[in-house]
Amino acid sequence: MAGKLLYDLAPLAPCLERGDSVLTANHRLARYIQRAWDERQRTTGARAWVTAPVAAVESWLLGRWEEAVAAGRLPLRYCLEPAAIHYLWRRVIAADSDDATGFSLLQPGEAARLAQRARDALLRWRIDCDVEATRQQFRLGGDSAHFLRWRHRFEEELRRLGAATPADCLRDLLDDPAPAPVPLTLVDCHDLPPLVFACLERFGLPLVDAPSSPPRAQRELRCFAEQHDELRAIADWAAARAAADPGARIGVVLDADPVRRAALDYQLRRAFGCIDANYDRLPVNYSAGLALDRAPLVRDALGLLALLEGSVDLAEVLATLRSRFVPLPDRDLPAMVTLVERLRALGARRLDVGLLRHHAGRLETQLGERLMALRDATERPGRRDGDGWVELFRDVLAVFGWPGPSLDSLEYQQQGLWEETLCSFAQCAALGPALGAAEALQLLRECLSQRVFQPKTADADIQVLGALEAAGLAFDALWVSGMHAGAWPAPARPSPLIPLSLQRRARMAQCTPEGEHAFASQLLRRYEAAVGTLVMSTALAADGAPLLPSPFLGTLPPVEATPTAGEEAWLARRAEAVLEQLEDPRAPPVGEEGVHGGAGLLEAQAACPFRAFARHRLRLRSPAQPVTGLTPQERGVLLHAALYQLWGVLGDSATLLSLAAPARRRHCEAAAGSAMDAVHKDRQEVVGGACLILERTRLADTLEAWLALEAERPRPFTVIAREDPVTLKLAGLELCLKLDRVDKLADGSELVIDYKSGSASLAGIFPTRITSPQLPLYSLARGSDLAGVAYAQLRPRQLRLLAAGVGDGLDDLDKKLRAGIADDPAVDDWLALRSVWEDRLTTLAAEVMAGDAGVQPAPGACRYCDLASLCRIGTAAALPDDSAAAAGQQ
Repeated sequence: MAGKLLYDLAPLAPCLERGDSVLTANHRLARYIQRAWDERQRTTGARAWVTAPVAAVESWLLGRWEEAVAAGRLPLRYCLEPAAIHYLWRRVIAADSDDATGFSLLQPGEAARLAQRARDALLRWRIDCDVEATRQQFRLGGDSAHFLRWRHRFEEELRRLGAATPADCLRDLLDDPAPAPVPLTLVDCHDLPPLVFACLERFGLPLVDAPSSPPRAQRELRCFAEQHDELRAIADWAAARAAADPGARIGVVLDADPVRRAALDYQLRRAFGCIDANYDRLPVNYSAGLALDRAPLVRDALGLLALLEGSVDLAEVLATLRSRFVPLPDRDLPAMVTLVERLRALGARRLDVGLLRHHAGRLETQLGERLMALRDATERPGRRDGDGWVELFRDVLAVFGWPGPSLDSLEYQQQGLWEETLCSFAQCAALGPALGAAEALQLLRECLSQRVFQPKTADADIQVLGALEAAGLAFDALWVSGMHAGAWPAPARPSPLIPLSLQRRARMAQCTPEGEHAFASQLLRRYEAAVGTLVMSTALAADGAPLLPSPFLGTLPPVEATPTAGEEAWLARRAEAVLEQLEDPRAPPVGEEGVHGGAGLLEAQAACPFRAFARHRLRLRSPAQPVTGLTPQERGVLLHAALYQLWGVLGDSATLLSLAAPARRRHCEAAAGSAMDAVHKDRQEVVGGACLILERTRLADTLEAWLALEAERPRPFTVIAREDPVTLKLAGLELCLKLDRVDKLADGSELVIDYKSGSASLAGIFPTRITSPQLPLYSLARGSDLAGVAYAQLRPRQLRLLAAGVGDGLDDLDKKLRAGIADDPAVDDWLALRSVWEDRLTTLAAEVMAGDAGVQPAPGACRYCDLASLCRIGTAAALPDDSAAAAGQQ
C-alpha cells in the first residue's frame, strides 16, 4: 500500500464538509480525492462517515440524465455503449456503400471510428447540422459530404431503435424541465466542451472552480542520445528515489505506445530486481490499461473461436496449442510434435479446419478428438442472433477446457471482463440482423478491443501514467518522459469529416497547433502546482531516427553518457570474473550408427564443419515457413520428375531431332502433367488449383525451351541413366547419391549431368576445399569412360549447359577444364583432376568421421545459415577481444 496520498485535500475540505458535489476531469482523480477524504475521516477518529460526493464530470451528468428519465421528465432512450455505437456506424456506412454511391472504403472500420468521433464532436460543441448554412459547408468537401449522408442514416437508426449516444443524453439533459441545481465544485476541469459546460451551468448552483495552487516544483532537465537510454535512466532514478525515501510518491508520465511501456517495464524490473523470482513484487502501478483482446487469456480464447470461420491462421493455431489456458494432456508427446511438423510442412499460412481435423485425428491426438466433437459447429455454424453466438462461443471454449484449471488474480479479472464483454456483444448484435461466423467474430473482436483491462491491484508508491492522468496528483517527484517536438505539444489532429473552418471557428479540441500548444502549457502548469520535483526529459533519436526537443524544454543540458550505473556495475563484475575457456572443436567420432547423407553432407562440411554436424548428426532443422504457392524445393523436385519422364520417352538426341515443334510441346506438357499429378493431395489443396495450373504451364515452357537447347548440341547422345541411385564410400563414410542423368556420347564416353533449377557455377568444383561436391562425387561413381561433368541450369530465360571434361561431346568441355585447373599446380589434365577430387573429398569425409565440428565458416557461408543461435558466432563477434576467439571454438 502506498505510504502517502496522491491528493492534497486541504483546499477541497470545506466544500466536501458542506456536502458540495466535487467533479473532476477523470475517474482516476476522483478516486484519489475519495481516498484522501476517507483517510481524513480515519485520522479524525471517525468510525463511519458519508461517502464524499466526488465523480468524473460526464459520469455525474449521465447520472442526472438517468434520474430525469426515471422520473419521466425526459423521453426514455437506451444509452448505447461505445462498441454498440461503433457497430451501428459500421452498418450505416456499409449500407450507404451498397447503395452505389460511387466509392468503396479500404478501411470501413476506421471510417466508422472517424464518423463516431465527428458526430460526437459536433454534439459536444453544439453545432447544428440541420441548419442550411452549416450543411452547405459540409457539401463543399468530399469526405464531409459523405459524412453528412452517413449522419442522416445514423440519426434514423437511433430513432428506429429508440437509442442514444452519451452525447445525445447530455443534449437531452438540457431539456429537463425541472432540474435540481446543487452546489458544484470543479477540479481541474479545463477546456470543457460547450455542451458539458451548459449542462453544468444548468445543474450547478453555484458552479465554482476549486482553488488552484501556485507553481512549486523544482525543475530538472535531462537529455539522452536514444529513447532506450531515457527509459533506463527513468528506472534507475525511480529505484534510487524509492530507496532514499521509502514511501515517496513517484510518478512517471509515459505515452501510450505499448512497445515503450514494455521496455520501461523491463527496465523497472531490472532496477528493482524483479525479473525472475520476485516478478510479482514490482512496486509499480500502470494506469494505462491493456485492450482486452490483447490479454493472453482472451487472446487464446479468440484463437479457439477462430475455428468457427472454417479456416485458421497457422501461426495462431500453433500459439494456441502452446497456451496454458488450453489444457492438452498430450501437448509434449511425440504425436503432437509430429502434428506440428506436418502442419508446417503443408506450407500454408491459413489452414482449412477440416484439414487440421484430418491430420490431428489421424495421429489420435486430444486436439483431433476435440475438433471431431465440434465438427458440426465448425462446418455449419449458420447465422445466429447475439445470444445464439454467445451460447456457441461458450460451448466451443468448454470443449477445449478453456480457461484451464487454475487462474491467478489478474487472469480471474480478465475472465470476468470477458463475460461482461459477451453481454455487450449480444446487445450489439441485437441492433442488426442475424450474423454469420465471420461477422460475429469480427464484432466480438471489436467489442474486446474497445474494452480496456485495468488490473485491480494494491496501490504502489510508483505510478506510470498518461499525461492527462498525472495532472493534479501530488507526487513528491514526477518524471515527464518523451518531451520531443512531435509530442510536446502534440500535433494538431482535426477531424477529416468536419470542415476545418468550422472546427477552427468552434475551437474544437485538437484542431489547431495553437490550441495544442496552449493545452500542453496548461498541463505543465498543473504538474508544477502539484508536485515537488518535476523532471522533464527527451531523447535525441528513436532507433536512429533524429528527434527535435520540445520547445518547452528551453536550453538542453549535455547528453548523458551511457551505460547507466546498473550496467556499469554488471560490466565491473564481468571484468572481475575469471572465465574458464575450453577449446573443443570436435564432436564424438562417428560410430557404428553411422551418419546419413549424400553430397549435401560434404557440402555442409566444406562450408562449415559445425553446420554438417548440426544438420546431419544432430539432425537439426529450422521449422518450415509458410509460403504462397510452391516452394523452390518443390519446383526443383517437379523439374527433376518431369525431366525423368521426358527422357524416358525420348531416350536420345536422334528422337529429339525427329520431333516437330508441336510434338515436342505435347511431350513437354505430358511430362509436366505427370510430375504435377505426383504432388501430394494435401499440398494440392493448400496451393490451389489455379496456382498448380500456372506451375504446370511454366514447367512445360521450361522443358520446351530446354529441349530446344539440347537439340543444338553438336554431337549425338543417348541417355543411359536417369535418377540413378549410387552408393560411394570415402574414408569409411558411406554416401548415398542419385545421378540425375548420364549421357553416352558418340565416341562411347560418358557425360554426367546434374539438373539445377537455380543458378549454377563450376567455380565450386575446383578449389582445394571443394564447396560444390556434387559433380566431383558423381565423377567418382562412374568408371574410366567418364569424359566430363555438367550442370544443366534450367532457370527461365537463363538456360545453359555448364560442363568440364575432355573429348568432343560438348564444344566447351576442354575450355572449361583448362580455365578451372589453370591455377592449380596439382592438376594438369582430366585424369589428374579426378584423382585430386578423390583426395580432397576423402579429406572432407575423414573430417566428418573424426567428428570435426568447429565453428569455422567459409567466406559467405553464414549469410543464409539458420544455426547462428546455436553456434553463437554473432555473439562471439560482440565479446571482448580476448574472449571472441575462444567463443568461436566452443
